[in-house]
Amino acid sequence: MREFNNESPSMRSTGLGVLLVITIVGLVIGSAKPLPRHERSAVEAAMTRYAGALREGTPADIAKFYTADGELQLPGLAALRGRAAIEAFLASLTASVEVESVKVKTTWLELDGAIASQWGEYEQIAGEKGKAKQPYKGRYSALWHRERGQWLLQRLMMQPQ
Repeated sequence: MREFNNESPSMRSTGLGVLLVITIVGLVIGSAKPLPRHERSAVEAAMTRYAGALREGTPADIAKFYTADGELQLPGLAALRGRAAIEAFLASLTASVEVESVKVKTTWLELDGAIASQWGEYEQIAGEKGKAKQPYKGRYSALWHRERGQWLLQRLMMQPQ
C-alpha cells in the first residue's frame, strides 16, 4: 500500500497546482462585490424604457438612449456609430416597419463602477406597416455607461434566433 507522502514529485506538484487554482478562484469569487440592488434595478429599468421607446418612441427618442459615440450592432449591417447614425437608420426603418410589442429579460448583469454589462433575451412582434406582424426572438448584449447619473448605451448588439 502506497502512502500519501510517497507520491512522485510530479504528482505532488500537480496536486499543489490544482490546490493553488482552487484557492485563487475562491479568492476571486469571494472578493466579487454583489451588484447593488438599486443599480441593478436602474440598468434593467433603462433597458425596459429602451424597449418601450422601440414601440412608442421616435428615432430621436431611441437615439437618446445611446452615449454620444454609442454603437448599435445588428446582424448583416455595419456597426452604426453615434446618435446621428442610429437615428438616421431607425428613421428609414420606421417609415415601413411597426413594432407592436417588445419584451426584454435580463439573464446576466455585472457592474463595475460606471460601466454595466448586461446580457438578455428579447421577444418582439413587428412587421411591415399595414401587414400581419410576426414574432421575433433573440438575445442581446448591452454595454451601459453611467453619465451624469443616467445609464446610457455604449454598445448594443442584437442577435435574432
